[in-house]
Amino acid sequence: MISNSHYIMDYRLISFTQLIIYNCMEFLSEITTYQNFLVVSVLSLCVLLFECVRRLHSYLKFVKHINKIPGPYLHPLWGSFRRFPPNEEGLQNWIEYRNKHLEERITLFRVGPCINFVHFNHPEEIGKLLCMKILPKDEVLSGIMKPYLGDGILFSNFDKWQTRRRMLTPALHYDILKPYVRLYNDIVEVFLKKCERKLENGETVISVFENITLLTLDVMLQCVCSYKSDCQIG
Repeated sequence: MISNSHYIMDYRLISFTQLIIYNCMEFLSEITTYQNFLVVSVLSLCVLLFECVRRLHSYLKFVKHINKIPGPYLHPLWGSFRRFPPNEEGLQNWIEYRNKHLEERITLFRVGPCINFVHFNHPEEIGKLLCMKILPKDEVLSGIMKPYLGDGILFSNFDKWQTRRRMLTPALHYDILKPYVRLYNDIVEVFLKKCERKLENGETVISVFENITLLTLDVMLQCVCSYKSDCQIG
């Protein structure tokens, strides 16, 4: 049995809550519009400051773990970008660094203060990555390409990716793809002979983009459409 004191306590608690709400509403009604604006501004700044601190704490926690990966010196502002710029000098510096640090199976790079790249240098580490059931997708690339290609098997994650991968597995079985190996070899042979003819004619520079594009088109037409177009020769 529930005593009457229980109802009395609940009634007092409700009355006290209503009193607080009433006083707050009365206070807000008495302050001017300018004061109301100041209150809202201060509250917004507090919320923004809290969100910034939360994100900073999360990032510092992430950096603490990822900095355990070996790599070159990481400047707090530009990371390793100055030492390894995206040009010939950066490539040469990278080759020199790898020759001096062959024991590193994984190398960490950083562009700016927060963009991290992990470079896998050893076949065993690459094998571990490829054997994962679910590979993490690049959020930057996914954000750019999703509006154009949709959320398909290329950019989907977790359960959605697993479901679509299981649907495609029978079609990509080794026994089904085996007959196409001969076609691949014949198409690549045409590509190599085309490059050899250009070299024999004295050409020192070959447009790889144009020739690879034609090779890809030839593969798609013969394997998907069963149509031999000889597009690489024409």
